[in-house]
Amino acid sequence: MSRVDALLQELQTRHRNGHPGFLAAVRPLAIAIFDDRTPDHARGALLERLAETFDRDRRVRDDFAETQSEWRRYIAELKRYLLDL
Repeated sequence: MSRVDALLQELQTRHRNGHPGFLAAVRPLAIAIFDDRTPDHARGALLERLAETFDRDRRVRDDFAETQSEWRRYIAELKRYLLDL
């Protein structure tokens, strides 16, 4: 397993974020972090920001799912109200 794959797997597990689209989007970032042209002193901060990105993406997806659920419930309630008129 490559360092990039190991990193993505670790972050995916740690932050409970295995969304395929997200993983595809951050893969080039992980590759860049391990690129020889990336200064060693910058890698720690970049890895930390990548971890934060995993967490933020999961929270946004969770919040969006909750909002969708609430919105569906509201629309269903509104339909019932309007049909009772």
